[in-house]
Amino acid sequence: MKIVSAVVATKGIAMKKFDFSKITACGECCVECKKKEEGLCEGCIESNGHCKEWTESGGCPIHMCAKEHNVQFCGLCDKFPCGDLARKIHWNPNIVEHLTRLTKIYINGGYYESNNYSTR
Repeated sequence: MKIVSAVVATKGIAMKKFDFSKITACGECCVECKKKEEGLCEGCIESNGHCKEWTESGGCPIHMCAKEHNVQFCGLCDKFPCGDLARKIHWNPNIVEHLTRLTKIYINGGYYESNNYSTR
């Protein structure tokens, strides 16, 4: 996934910067997503949580919850990690760890050491 918008060197350490404008409520990045590239999904950001995948349920519950709590993604919520998180984001068994790392990067201005982060 291409979620990096810049690479800088700080004290001899290569640092990268996340482009948080592409991060969804569940902490995913839709850039280069196969479903999106194949037209199967518009993406939660672009469809305001009403992508085809969630049509039957009336919209993405994670996106709606983040909007209700006025946060971009779950890790920024004051109730994180809530009891519903693992149930709502069932496809990622490491969701709490993933969102915790993402939140730390967000708090750090988006910068992280390039060899210390993976998107999964």
